Amino acid sequence: MKLGFMNDPWLRLEEEILYAAENGFDYIDLTLEPPHATPETLNHDKIRGLIKESRLGIVGHTAFYLPFDSLYPELRKTSAAIILNTLESFTKLCCEKITVHFNTSLPGFILKRATMEMLADLWSRFLEEILPEFERRGVKLMLENCPLLQDINLLRTIFSRFGAIGFHLDIGHANIGSGGNKVREMLHALGNRLIHVHMSDNFGQDDLHLPIGAGNIEWRDSIDALKRLPYDDTVTLEIFSKERDYLIASRDKIRKLWADL
Repeated sequence: MKLGFMNDPWLRLEEEILYAAENGFDYIDLTLEPPHATPETLNHDKIRGLIKESRLGIVGHTAFYLPFDSLYPELRKTSAAIILNTLESFTKLCCEKITVHFNTSLPGFILKRATMEMLADLWSRFLEEILPEFERRGVKLMLENCPLLQDINLLRTIFSRFGAIGFHLDIGHANIGSGGNKVREMLHALGNRLIHVHMSDNFGQDDLHLPIGAGNIEWRDSIDALKRLPYDDTVTLEIFSKERDYLIASRDKIRKLWADL
């Protein structure tokens, strides 16, 4: 396992990179989004040099709240342009895999009436806009499960249409909604496409990004499922507690659980 953590885009990126290196993380899960970590404000040479000097790896992460699946083609195209602009930055930083969130921008009253075919079509049109450029640059596009679009059949449909896309499992997201934690169900369906994992805790209702053990997720069971797959690649702690001691405690908990199982 390679263990990393995600920078807080409200903090200075240089300080976040140094924090990752000083606290024994293997890589930084770099999210490029406003207000303080955007492609336009980045000194790419400086950041690339700092990551290399700190002997860190890098995984790319993009904003989750863009209208990827909008009913308006213009908004889907704008979302695609933002992702491709971010891809340009990550290419300069020598990043090999980047997350896009399998999320929805549709309001609830429309989402309730939307068929699986409609959602799959909207998402397919968006992915057709961006995937060729990812492939041209040799960068892996990853789709991350999000709470509002976790229907297994819908996920299967999208992954069956786009063989070049990797699966990013967010265990915190998989714990949200009816039916309990869906980690094993998702791994059964898409484990052969898994290339990245996010970890944070919650109580099954909201995406709280709590420290490991602060919510109701059964971490021993989730890690056991990963190791049985088997999976042994990048795992990001996506924890945004005000006190960073909770991030470090989470780091130690996950490393111990991983070693014990």
